Amino acid sequence: DGNEDWFTSFGGTSWERASSFIRTEDNGYLIVGSTSSYGKGNYEVYLIKTDSEGKKKWERYFGDEYNEYGLTAKQLENGSYEVLAT
Repeated sequence: DGNEDWFTSFGGTSWERASSFIRTEDNGYLIVGSTSSYGKGNYEVYLIKTDSEGKKKWERYFGDEYNEYGLTAKQLENGSYEVLAT
């Protein structure tokens, strides 16, 4: 119905961008995007797992010295995630 359920922000002191949000089987969310606050390169793939109320459960970033951007993800039957990145 368009009502805000929760609001929070994630990331560090530089730039972060969310590309997609997926609902997970535990009713939380996986936020897929990019960060320039963490990692080795200019941009890294940035994943944030939250609970149903938006509280961060964990975060991960992946990449090397080049730019990597997280685009979307899906949860697999075994509970892990498959991430599409460029």
